[in-house]
Amino acid sequence: MTEAEAAIAAAQAAIAAAPDAAQPYRDLAFALAATPALAGAAEAMSPAAARAPDDFLTRAELARLLAASGELPAAELACHAALEIAPEDPGMLLLLSHIQVRRGALADALATAERAGIAAPTEPAILAHLGELALALGHHAPAERALRALAALRPDDAAVTAALARAIAAQKGSDAPPRPPLMEVPPPEPLPPERIVPSTPAWQVLVGESEATIPPPPEPPPAPRGWRALFGRADRNQAPS
Repeated sequence: MTEAEAAIAAAQAAIAAAPDAAQPYRDLAFALAATPALAGAAEAMSPAAARAPDDFLTRAELARLLAASGELPAAELACHAALEIAPEDPGMLLLLSHIQVRRGALADALATAERAGIAAPTEPAILAHLGELALALGHHAPAERALRALAALRPDDAAVTAALARAIAAQKGSDAPPRPPLMEVPPPEPLPPERIVPSTPAWQVLVGESEATIPPPPEPPPAPRGWRALFGRADRNQAPS
């Protein structure tokens, strides 16, 4: 039996022993998330959310799992349910904005990203997403504001500097370099249980310790790129693939 199989079996046994408790379902969801059975992970997290309706992190992780499984309408609903508990949580707003981009609701995605930027004005992952999204939609003034803030945090990042130059040039009416196409950014991978600890603010758990940069223009869909850099995963220093 593999480690993942053992974890799944242990969680299933805990559910059988305490079917009304939320934690065994969380454990099962995290165990399944470590396998290709990502849809099963979302299904396991759903009863955990039902048993702990006021637990923000459970609802937030359900949204992440649904989004990672491609269940975008359900993921968006789960985001809104989590935001009913923490209305201005930056990480949840950021995830919702990415989901809205993938669903094609670009105006809503920009409004949500702006809310995230107000809630966490110095978070690089949020500034990168907001700046890129606003620039791609032709909203050059908010793009410039977000990118200036990001450039202050990442003064040596050539990609950020180039994006800021595009936003400034577009407002001046000069011949700006072509704007990159809007990325369809998939959500980050579900977090392992050890990343969710009571001492960590909820939005930092969701966003991660980001060292975000604006990636180079992606290839046309269906080959998204650059999302790991935006969300600060462990491979954030690698080039987008």
